[in-house]
Amino acid sequence: MDVIARQNFTEPTAIQAQGWPVALSGLDMVGVAQTGSG
Repeated sequence: MDVIARQNFTEPTAIQAQGWPVALSGLDMVGVAQTGSG
């Protein structure tokens, strides 16, 4: 998390905010987002 903070990332992108809880729960997931959006 220190590396992320040093890069000035303060908020996750929409795909990250929606995908992280699913991925961390151990379930399989597929995320679809526009290239470069996160």
